[in-house]
Amino acid sequence: MRRALPIAGLFFLLLCASCAHPDRVPRGILATGRMSAILLDMRMASAYNDTYVPDTSRTVASRELRLKKIYAQILELHHTDHQQFMKSYAFYEDHPDL
Repeated sequence: MRRALPIAGLFFLLLCASCAHPDRVPRGILATGRMSAILLDMRMASAYNDTYVPDTSRTVASRELRLKKIYAQILELHHTDHQQFMKSYAFYEDHPDL
């Protein structure tokens, strides 16, 4: 009986650990709401860059450079950096159900 109690306790702990919240976002990953807001802002910036940029800067390189600057401003606005955004983006690519 004394041997069965530690084994049952260990089994219970393993069961609890396996039932951890699978939809929880790990530490260091942007929350789903924040990530959605950043992606929405980036999509709107891309549409703006494609539509409303003056004709004088129609070269592809200048449009891409302008968009990169806007993306950096968006990340700064949301108090994050490129590295954290890319890490979070990769996480959400691997977990599309979140």
